[in-house]
Amino acid sequence: MARQNNTYLLVGLGNPGPTYFNTYHNLGFLFLDFFAQKFNFNFIPGKGRYYIAKKNRIILLKPTTFMNLSGEALIEFFERELYIESENIIVVHDDLDMPKFSVKLKFSGSSGGHRGIESIIYHLETEDFWRLKIGIGKPDNTPPRDYVLSEIPQDELKRYYLLFEDMSNILQNIGIKDMKNLQGDINALRKKYAVIEKEEE
Repeated sequence: MARQNNTYLLVGLGNPGPTYFNTYHNLGFLFLDFFAQKFNFNFIPGKGRYYIAKKNRIILLKPTTFMNLSGEALIEFFERELYIESENIIVVHDDLDMPKFSVKLKFSGSSGGHRGIESIIYHLETEDFWRLKIGIGKPDNTPPRDYVLSEIPQDELKRYYLLFEDMSNILQNIGIKDMKNLQGDINALRKKYAVIEKEEE
């Protein structure tokens, strides 16, 4: 398989099909679609169970498996197209343990109970990759499984798109700026959007 050390892979997690399109669990897909539209990436079917878009040093990948099989799609990409070192992989996903509209970029660590991350850790045989977590908050009276598969209200979706705009402006510099610097820039957004949320309440 081919190897590439100066290319970065941005993986969005979600479930395929219209039923899940605008659900909390699909925020990884939604962000990749937003990023692709903003910077003129074009998704095409890959050589495995995923869609792919490439431009310069950045590759975008959306598995077409269900969430708990995300790692299988990633391995298919490595085996059939291009191997990328794990430290150059950024996986975008929802996070129940973070407040809504918050975001955090971190390297390595456990899955935190996220099935998509569990699958990637299992198939990569390492925890050492970047995770871009988007907070969805914990529901009050809804079981978490039902909550993550529920549709995001339109007013909340608009606020996520505001966050996506700032995230995209930072992440376009992947491979130009050091990942630690990008981490600081992304994590600073958490304070910005916490202020917005407080003011609106």
